[in-house]
Amino acid sequence: MALKTLQNFYKAIVTDAFDAGDLKMYIDILPTPTVGYVVINPSNAIKREIVLYSAIGTDGGGNYLTLTTRGLGGTTDQSHDINEPVRMNITAEHYAEIQDEIQVVQDELDAAILAGAGHASTTNEGITKLSVAPASATEPIAVGDNDPRVPTADPDTIYVREDELINTSAGAGDEGKVPKLNADGVLDSSFTKPPEITTYTAGATWSKDSTLKYIIVELVGSGGGGEAGEGSTSGSDDTGAGGGAGGYSKKIILVSSLGSTETITVGAGGTGGAYERGDGGNGNTSSFGSHCSATGGGGGSGNGLTRGSGGTGSGGDINFSGQSGENGASDVLGGTGGLSTLGTYGAGGRGGNLNEGGSGGAGGIVIVTEYYN
Repeated sequence: MALKTLQNFYKAIVTDAFDAGDLKMYIDILPTPTVGYVVINPSNAIKREIVLYSAIGTDGGGNYLTLTTRGLGGTTDQSHDINEPVRMNITAEHYAEIQDEIQVVQDELDAAILAGAGHASTTNEGITKLSVAPASATEPIAVGDNDPRVPTADPDTIYVREDELINTSAGAGDEGKVPKLNADGVLDSSFTKPPEITTYTAGATWSKDSTLKYIIVELVGSGGGGEAGEGSTSGSDDTGAGGGAGGYSKKIILVSSLGSTETITVGAGGTGGAYERGDGGNGNTSSFGSHCSATGGGGGSGNGLTRGSGGTGSGGDINFSGQSGENGASDVLGGTGGLSTLGTYGAGGRGGNLNEGGSGGAGGIVIVTEYYN
């Protein structure tokens, strides 16, 4: 039997009284579906009845439904009066037929996967299904560790499905690569490497992968050192000024703009000022090739009154300056160092307290995130 359809907001009324067992029901408005379920008097717990009709028509008595089965879904086959409402509400019977159709499609999909067979799309009863070639009776279906369709313990083996189940082994260096969809939304047998993030806290040489699409570089210069304090005098200028933080830069770089290798420079932190009253050393620049860079923060100086300025980013799609340090806070506490966009990386050193040397600035950092085809 064809899957029955529903008509949204269908409403009708009974136009001629009829008795239990009658298989013709006259109504004022015919539904669009020629086969289906309707509910008579759905809001009345005693008088409601679910019926299945198999045809619609019109004769001298008016519009009518040919009833096939009455009293469905636990309702009662009974008499009905003129003007009782008729609705096409969704019923358990509708839902059961939908579930049966879904199960048919699922069973055929399962059969296709188990058989490893090719398939073509066909239309049956208004629903797209799979036409599945059965597995050969002489070829038993393997299970468990012997089934070639089940992934093995080998981490370098990847299974990809297109028109049939196939095995594809990744080559050296392809660990962690996964299947991808092609432009048509179909699983492709080529591999896609997930993004990789590498953090550099010291200088290095970066090398370009053959499957690279683009990279994102983030970097900060190092922090400036804090100035040392004094030890014998008392006053507002006897503690050191804090060092400034390194600048920040972020840039997206397409593979076409990258060399086969690029030089990574990570700035070392500025030295803290030596007791007594030594100036803090300036921070140093971090860079990724010639693409983007960020200078280090300035060192604290000036008898606690010249805080280190923040470094600056340049060349990136986004460039920020680092936070400046603070002047000597009092005759006891040195000025705090500035913070960079990446927090403690590239932060400035604290100025020395009374009778204390300044703190060194924090080193910079370069972060490279690689994206692949």
